[in-house]
Amino acid sequence: MLDWLFGSKKEIERIKDDTRKAFESVKSDMEKAGKWFRQLSKIDSDQENKINNLKSKISTMEKEIEKLREGGRRLASVVKAITQRIKAGSTGLETDKFAFDLMAKNGGRPSFLHHDGFPASICLSINEEVVHSVPSKREFKEGDLVGIDAGLFFKGLHT
Repeated sequence: MLDWLFGSKKEIERIKDDTRKAFESVKSDMEKAGKWFRQLSKIDSDQENKINNLKSKISTMEKEIEKLREGGRRLASVVKAITQRIKAGSTGLETDKFAFDLMAKNGGRPSFLHHDGFPASICLSINEEVVHSVPSKREFKEGDLVGIDAGLFFKGLHT
């Protein structure tokens, strides 16, 4: 009775079949797209994790650099005080004790002390002595060339 509007039963079945096939094709394409998007989001989340790890490492490095700067400032003040204290008649051992006390006062400790068995807080050489010598009882004389090497362990880092 409505054949004139929808066509014959055969035509209607063909349209239904074509519609079903088109729907199945779209459904398959959507499933493929869903898999692709899931893979893409996994890649994005992996990349996001890597980026977050890098940000964390950079933040840690920035904090460590600031600790090193502060440790370096403190060590510079220690070395300056040591150089001002060295006078004819004083000894390397006295200077080493002074350096130890000053490093402790500055919130750190000597990096060199006990490193591979090194017995002093600083390295101190006079004139012809080998660089990185152990401070001794030898008295400084006027005109001596005194070499000082110092390191400060401050907030978990060596400066």
